[in-house]
Amino acid sequence: MAKKTDNAEDLLDSIPDEAGEPWIAEEPGDSCAGIVIDLYEVPDEYDPEEKVPVVVVRTNEGELFNVAGYRSGLRHEIRRREPMEIGGIFAVKYIGETIVKKGRFKGKPFYAYKTAYKPPATAEIVVVAEKK
Repeated sequence: MAKKTDNAEDLLDSIPDEAGEPWIAEEPGDSCAGIVIDLYEVPDEYDPEEKVPVVVVRTNEGELFNVAGYRSGLRHEIRRREPMEIGGIFAVKYIGETIVKKGRFKGKPFYAYKTAYKPPATAEIVVVAEKK
């Protein structure tokens, strides 16, 4: 779990020893949840002015996953939960592909996700990651 640091050695100790795996949902119901250990953005390869949010979580099993909002549905869900903090709990579930029913994108496929977030002060250490 991330901790507040008062010196350089504590800060160095807070850096994970391994890189996180990208979390990529394949089937409806795929999910990932864990303690937020890092938050950052990367450029969108299709729109250089747009930034893609990335939430790095550590599961109870100790695995690291990078949840990146490359798909618009996931990006929107991550942005809805901002501001997030290191030490909070973030969870995401892939709902599946749906078809937009109205508006300018009517008839187009949409990849639906749902997210939840608990700030550090209210977070409980009950997290899982599973792939069905």
